[in-house]
Amino acid sequence: MSEVEFIIEFSDPTMIEADGYFNEVDSIMSQEKNGYYWMLRTNIFMSDGNISSQMILHLYQNKDIYIEDYIMKKDEVCYCPDLQYLTAWAQQSGWNVPRPSKDLLMADVEFWKYFWETSLIDCPYFDDIYGKREF
Repeated sequence: MSEVEFIIEFSDPTMIEADGYFNEVDSIMSQEKNGYYWMLRTNIFMSDGNISSQMILHLYQNKDIYIEDYIMKKDEVCYCPDLQYLTAWAQQSGWNVPRPSKDLLMADVEFWKYFWETSLIDCPYFDDIYGKREF
């Protein structure tokens, strides 16, 4: 069985130019911002040919990624390969494990708790309530 190939497309010109790699993004942004702290907002579209989703991400100079909006078919809460792919892409590209924004988290706590429990997202809110996960 072959691995599923996901496609990820960014709306932000810096993310497009850097192909999403943190070191490249940081280099571009550090030149533009003259050393000032930066944050990028990008819409992303992800697809594997069968499943597609859209997200709004905030990406920070400290390598944090916050999922600000997530549009997907929620037929099966336990089957969201796009979140798995997003996390794998983030780590391979030099970013931290994605986190849901506070507003997104509060809109569907149980959904995000499942993905925190499976280590596909990080969430300080759940860390505070349930304790740090052990790997």
